[in-house]
Amino acid sequence: MITAKENRELTSLKMEFSLSEAYDALELLIDKKINEYKVSYWSQWERDHNADRTETDKRIRQLEDQKKELKEMLSMNNQTRKELNLEALLRVMPAAS
Repeated sequence: MITAKENRELTSLKMEFSLSEAYDALELLIDKKINEYKVSYWSQWERDHNADRTETDKRIRQLEDQKKELKEMLSMNNQTRKELNLEALLRVMPAAS
């Protein structure tokens, strides 16, 4: 169990991806988060048909924009045939209350 004062970083996770694998993995993460926002809103809407979806729509638009930017970045990289390094730090911490 992770306590409120504890953060953990998984720095030894090193994986190599081709351009298409990197895009697929990142797109999957973004799409999963978009679907979570949609399901959360639908749940709110079931309880209250007047639920405001402004914040949900804003977050979904931001994620869609990030996905588009990622696709453009990887496309440009593919055209120049330059190598792409993908680094990620996985930080696990308790959610703020």
